[in-house]
Amino acid sequence: MAFNYRICAAVLLMSLAAVSCGRWAPEQEQDLSKYALKGNVASIRTIPYSVDSLDGTRSMMTSADNIYAEFNRDGMTTLLRTFNSKGKQTGETVSEYAPDGRILSSETRSASGTLLEKVVYAYRGGRLYSLLQTDGDDSLRKYEEYEYFAPDSVRIAFSYKEGETAGYRLMIYDGDGNNVRTVTISQARQLSEFNIGYDSMGRRTVMDSDNILFGKLHSEMTYDENDLCSKMLIVGEKRTQTVRFKYELDSLGNWVTREAYHGNASWPDRIDEREIKYY
Repeated sequence: MAFNYRICAAVLLMSLAAVSCGRWAPEQEQDLSKYALKGNVASIRTIPYSVDSLDGTRSMMTSADNIYAEFNRDGMTTLLRTFNSKGKQTGETVSEYAPDGRILSSETRSASGTLLEKVVYAYRGGRLYSLLQTDGDDSLRKYEEYEYFAPDSVRIAFSYKEGETAGYRLMIYDGDGNNVRTVTISQARQLSEFNIGYDSMGRRTVMDSDNILFGKLHSEMTYDENDLCSKMLIVGEKRTQTVRFKYELDSLGNWVTREAYHGNASWPDRIDEREIKYY
């Protein structure tokens, strides 16, 4: 297995080297799209609830979706607050951007204001060149250095100790700027691989992944007339599951309530609610 991983890494690296020195770079994606938002959104507050199937009781969840976020006019996150299962704020990230929209830095602090993490972005020739992540004591957490290859590839070297490369992340894009393949390789083996398919509207429809922690997964996404994911099929090495989604939309077409149903269940096992404010 390790031998095959090395062959895969070598082939990818050679294919990148053959087309280096181009001026290509992937376009920056709006943060709004990560939350399936459209329009002039100023902020959202999202609260996820788990649902007791026996009596319908809802309990607030601690997850990456329990957040409050503010966006600038370019659709990028300027403020992100996280909360626990009791609705108490646990952290806050503030990001700064250049006039042309490029992110310059971000700082994450605890609820008490203690600095936990800082990320600084550096650019060359208008393209992201490096990312430096440090902790509250200014010690290195992660350093990334970006190298671009025309017409469609990026190689990112990452390290956790100064001067010691820990591995590479290789990202391949199609002609529409969609990330179709990502491979992460350490010095010894391949850590993960993602292969992604899109429909004619640029929506993710298929994703195959192989991760050393979660194994192999195959996912298929179906969308409704509002361009929202209505069904997701997840096939793992040991089990297969289907998740269906139902939405309640606001007057501008953004969802404010999302219900998730597993299999053929008639009740949701999770409900997400969002309060959306516009400019």
